[in-house]
Amino acid sequence: MADHGGSVNARTGLSRIEFVGRIIARNLNVLIDFTADRLQNSLFDEKVIDNERGVIIEELRRSLSRENTKMRIFCDKNLFNLYVPNGKVVLGTPETINSFTRDQMREFIARRMSAHNCLICISGKIENEQELLKTLEEKFSFLPTHDVSVNQELTYTACRAHNLMPDRKNVVLEILFPEKWPDTDENLFQNLCVGKFSNCLRQKLFDVLRSENGLTYGVNMTGYGNMWTSVCGPRIETDAENIERVVALTAQTSYKVYSENLPNDTDLLRYKNQNELGRANFLESNAERCDRIVTDWLIYKHMYDFNKQ
Repeated sequence: MADHGGSVNARTGLSRIEFVGRIIARNLNVLIDFTADRLQNSLFDEKVIDNERGVIIEELRRSLSRENTKMRIFCDKNLFNLYVPNGKVVLGTPETINSFTRDQMREFIARRMSAHNCLICISGKIENEQELLKTLEEKFSFLPTHDVSVNQELTYTACRAHNLMPDRKNVVLEILFPEKWPDTDENLFQNLCVGKFSNCLRQKLFDVLRSENGLTYGVNMTGYGNMWTSVCGPRIETDAENIERVVALTAQTSYKVYSENLPNDTDLLRYKNQNELGRANFLESNAERCDRIVTDWLIYKHMYDFNKQ
């Protein structure tokens, strides 16, 4: 791939497996051929699998040592009953990683890989669309056509939860708002409103907690769940000695934003301009655009012409 100006990778999530690649436009067929070949003819060599077990366990160990990962696991457990003892974390556990066999891997692929469960997305400079579609049909004609069961949706449980970690100097506070489910076209406007409200609250909290009181480095956005069931909201990290003050100011500010200081015309104009900048970044990035198209297709079952929106 490097010889042809390209690179490939893969990633896994709660709802899908992705094989991704980037390459200079004139060598697109090289990337297509490679991707089709790896799906159809991978050897699953026992020695390679054994080597990869150690790599994945190291990845799991590294991931679990991060504070953000610990917070995510804690929230997934309390919000969605999704946590390590249930074996539902994407990476699994050292025991499950060491237990699966080559035959189990091949059986899983045979059961889950189907043309009905596959989405191919290409974003970038395309010279001949019809010729490209013909190439894709030829290269991926090996895909079977059996039906594949849909992943079970997560069940959200509203709660207040805390995780005591006395050996840590900082405390993380998150306020999360559930999006409207199912995430369909009919609910798109409401979910956009939830996201905008969360972002508005984040900005107000930043003004109060950082600019006015110097209690935190920043206020960020976070979220949990998957593309069908999710929550989002502001995330605050501060010194343990400040937490009572931060909680009090956060509660006061959140109440005011929710009940009194609703976004005004100036706020809405600022958000509009920020959205235009984000949209420009998205349109100018093939990777961002491709990921957005994949997500929109999986959720809404149709694509938009982003250049005309």
